Amino acid sequence: RIYPYQQDEQYIHDRCYEGAFKIYNPPVHNREPYSAGRRPREGRLMRKANDEIQRILDVRRAQAAAAELKAARAAKASVAARDHHDKHDREHTEHQQSWLRALDGGAMPLHTLGAWANVIQAGETQLRRLSLEVEAADGERERLERHRALAQARSDCTDQLHRDLTRQTQRRKDEAAIAEMSDRILGRRPAP
Repeated sequence: RIYPYQQDEQYIHDRCYEGAFKIYNPPVHNREPYSAGRRPREGRLMRKANDEIQRILDVRRAQAAAAELKAARAAKASVAARDHHDKHDREHTEHQQSWLRALDGGAMPLHTLGAWANVIQAGETQLRRLSLEVEAADGERERLERHRALAQARSDCTDQLHRDLTRQTQRRKDEAAIAEMSDRILGRRPAP
């Protein structure tokens, strides 16, 4: 079976050179046979893995940005719900005080007390509903903030994996260059 990388002119040259080198120079031995063909597919696989990690990193960064945007919107909605609740609370308190002043001043007839009680009760019901909305908005904000933190952590983890893989790829390239240089110095391989 012949793989495409085995049909490369440089690969064929290196294999033939090292084969002849081993036959005609038996006292000198390479560290391992066919050092020029050492792990031929690894570079391609590392590039492929690096590209895949880069794509995953791009997706993770986009997810982190989307989660941050959702968390910001939830925080804004929470603040708006709280402001609406506080405004209604102030209005309800002012309304109660105006009714009490009218009642204390004798300006309000007693037969309107039922209507006053209904208005106050409706205002308190509205306040309870708004309090529940504020709690729900705060809960949603907290949930989305946790989601944002998790998305950022996944992005950071993928970024670290990408850096490690890049560093590992560079280290292997450096090791291959050092091995090639030492082979040239020892006369095992001609300069390109």
